[in-house]
Amino acid sequence: MFRLVLLSSCLASIAFAQVVVTGKNGKTVKIGAGGGVDVQSGNKQVKVNTGAAGDDVEVSAKNDGASGTVKMAPGTVAVENAGPASVATDGKWVVHGQGRVEAHVCAANEDVEINGQGHTLTFTGPCRTLRVNGQGNTVTTDSAASIVANGMNNTVSWKTGADGKKPKLSISGMGNAAPQVK
Repeated sequence: MFRLVLLSSCLASIAFAQVVVTGKNGKTVKIGAGGGVDVQSGNKQVKVNTGAAGDDVEVSAKNDGASGTVKMAPGTVAVENAGPASVATDGKWVVHGQGRVEAHVCAANEDVEINGQGHTLTFTGPCRTLRVNGQGNTVTTDSAASIVANGMNNTVSWKTGADGKKPKLSISGMGNAAPQVK
């Protein structure tokens, strides 16, 4: 009888433990008691988690700083931070994807390009050119020499232009606006 109790106790402990397997190549697979699976190789990672009630599922991925999450509950799907991470290359800060909420400090004379939809972005510092493409983006900047709004329903709010002058505005597309804010 004692052996049976000990065996069932050990099996119960194993059932609630996390199992981690690491290969010779450095790839790691974790299977958790909460229904989650985590696969990682260097700075690349994929996670699948189920909610406590078992009704919700969340899948997230990371790749060299880019990340995205898909959340699914019965009858709904939500995508968060989809697309590549924002990057600075050759004096230009570029944002892609959808639904990013970010803040960035522009370096002197830095250009900013925003592509995609549904971003909420805040820029401080002296941006040279702020170009917004896509749809439904809300952008705020402290200072810009030039603001270009293409696409649909983008709002680019600005406080001052370069050297205290009004920025050069180029607004095209439908429902775009570039109001000055105090």
